Amino acid sequence: AIFDEAHKANKPVVVEFTGHELDIYKAVELGADQMPHSPGVGRGIARDPSKWKVELDFYADMDDAKAKALIKLLVDKKVALVPNVLNMAPGYAKDWQRYVEEEKKALSDPDLLSYFPEASAAGRLTILGILRQNINRGPYAEGAVLERRRKGYQNILRFYRELVEAGGRVLPGGNTNLAKLPGLTLHHELEEFAQAGFTQMQIIQSATKWSAEALRVGDRIGTIEAGKLADILVLDADPLQDIRNTTSIRYVMKNGELFEGDTLNQVWPTQKAAGPYWWWVDHP
Repeated sequence: AIFDEAHKANKPVVVEFTGHELDIYKAVELGADQMPHSPGVGRGIARDPSKWKVELDFYADMDDAKAKALIKLLVDKKVALVPNVLNMAPGYAKDWQRYVEEEKKALSDPDLLSYFPEASAAGRLTILGILRQNINRGPYAEGAVLERRRKGYQNILRFYRELVEAGGRVLPGGNTNLAKLPGLTLHHELEEFAQAGFTQMQIIQSATKWSAEALRVGDRIGTIEAGKLADILVLDADPLQDIRNTTSIRYVMKNGELFEGDTLNQVWPTQKAAGPYWWWVDHP
């Protein structure tokens, strides 16, 4: 009934958790539109899900036939997944150590800290320190377990590449609660999409057009067209050459009004340490 009433009101149904009562296949069949954290995907494509509890282990045991069948279902039903790969598997990305260093540098910026609660910044630095200590062997794993989970991470990237190649929708997200760094976390997630093999244009669309469509607001945002809200980032470098160029932000246009990076701290003073939104600009 919840699914039906939401759709009658033209609202997307977002499913974040699945379990024994509602596995991913049932959630999709009922009409889920978007699934943050891709709940149940790993379990749904594992050869023997009864053997595992950790998400990376499910993916390491991926059955290609099951994965192909789930991909077809997701595409047919137009369900968008938000894998949050860095949140799902901290420490396993090829460039994880650089990501940690970039976050630590950002958290030393007084302008950013004027918006980001001090306790949250301290907590994030503590988390990064713990994870960095484990960078050479992966978080809390070693030996055969580490190798299996490294394989699991590569299968995560492969599954989502194959989903996009089949016409599916994969959206970026960083699970950016107060234990994460807003903005930069999203850019790092985009980089992992590139590592997975998405084209640069697919990555850009995932963060704009596809996300707007998944939220059923594609008539207002997501693409640059007459009649839509003019929420636009102006970059100094071409993201079609390298998705990391999305961090080279020169201007932010919010609802048609243009702001330079250095002025943003003065535009939304009421957001200071309050949330839930922060504005991240990495300017020259």
